[in-house]
This record gives sequence, structure tokens and C-alpha cells, in this order.
Amino acid sequence: METLDPATEEFLAHILAKRYAEAKEMALKTSLWSGSERLAGRRAGCLGLVARLAQKKPDDLLNSGKLDKLKQILLKLQSSLDCDEFERGYIDVWLRYLNSSGNKNGVKEDPSEEK
Repeated sequence: METLDPATEEFLAHILAKRYAEAKEMALKTSLWSGSERLAGRRAGCLGLVARLAQKKPDDLLNSGKLDKLKQILLKLQSSLDCDEFERGYIDVWLRYLNSSGNKNGVKEDPSEEK
């Protein structure tokens, strides 16, 4: 898995430690995310992720079936010719979160291969 920029890595460390306030504060600092379309996309992904996880009932995001489906959709979008740098940045954040979140069952690369 490729290394992301330091701001995104630190943001994800806050998210994985469930420090949502610190993560949100970091995502709101636009100076950390300037410089490229991909960084802008990562910032948007970070803001979306923290908004989703900070809800009172984020339980449905932990559903293994939904995580598998989300990951497959994101992988398909990422490999699409229509995917620009902003979208790739957004997808980078969500895929890294899905891969790092410690889902008990894990997220399978291709759930359709399951018997």
C-alpha cells in the first residue's frame, strides 16, 4: 500500500484512534491540503469520513457486507479512465480507512469469489 502524504496519514491515525474532533480540526486546515488536486480530494475524503464516523450511530458503516461492497465500488472507480486526480485523492482516503480500520472479518478483495 502506497504511503500517503503526512497530513492524510496523521488524519487517519486520529480516526483510527477515534479522536474525531482532532481529525476534523486537522481536515479543516486548508493549508495542509493545498498544492494539488489529489490533496484537495483527500481533504474532501477526510471531511466526509469524519462526518460519517462522528454521527451518533455509525454502526451500519461497520457492517462487513457494506464494507465489501463499498471497497469494490471504490476500486472500480479508481481504475476508471474517467477518474481524475481529485477523485483519486478522495478514494485514497476511504480505501486506506477500509484497509486499516481493523474490521473483524476483514474486507475481501473480491467478495464474489466467496463460496
